[in-house]
Amino acid sequence: MDKDRYPFWALALLLAGVILALYSVSLGHNFFFDEENIILNNPTIRSFDQIPELFKHGYFYFKGRAAPQWDEYYRPLTSLTYMLDHHFWKANPLGYNLTNLFLHIA
Repeated sequence: MDKDRYPFWALALLLAGVILALYSVSLGHNFFFDEENIILNNPTIRSFDQIPELFKHGYFYFKGRAAPQWDEYYRPLTSLTYMLDHHFWKANPLGYNLTNLFLHIA
């Protein structure tokens, strides 16, 4: 295959277009399923002062009660992106979905 036939930027643009087409269906929807316990009820993502807490606990938040079986899901980087989303978007799911779309394209 000729190396110059498909330049890198064209393939990257094609891949970004495919990802945009696949994930854009989420842009008009509310939060689903477990996002209530990951985002909406989670006080640790509401303030940057809580960053150390993201590294101490699991991914899910169950209204202040411990859920040891869920502590296995340790995702501090994902929780940090939710913290940034909450700072800019509060409880608007569109912002979280846009961030998710951008991260998948990147």
